Amino acid sequence: FESLEDDTYFWINYFPEDAGSILYDNEHADISEHDVNGNNAFLLYFWESDDYILTWNDGEHIFEIDGNISADEILKIARNIFKVE
Repeated sequence: FESLEDDTYFWINYFPEDAGSILYDNEHADISEHDVNGNNAFLLYFWESDDYILTWNDGEHIFEIDGNISADEILKIARNIFKVE
C-alpha cells in the first residue's frame, strides 16, 4: 500500500494463477481492455468512488492494481512489473 501526499493511493496484489478467480461487481463501472507486457488486462473504472482496478494474468500469476490514481499511472506501473530471475 502506497499513500501519496495528496490522499491518492494505490496498492498491488498478486497471487498464483491456480489460487482462484477474481470477481468484481461491475454494475457501476466502465471496463476497457489494455495490453500489459503482452498480456490482456482489464481496467475497471468505478465512477461512484473515482477508483480504478487493473487486473491481468501472465500465465503464472494474477495481478491487480487498485487505486484512485489515474488510469495512465496505473498502466504505467503495471507495464513496469517484471519477473526477476
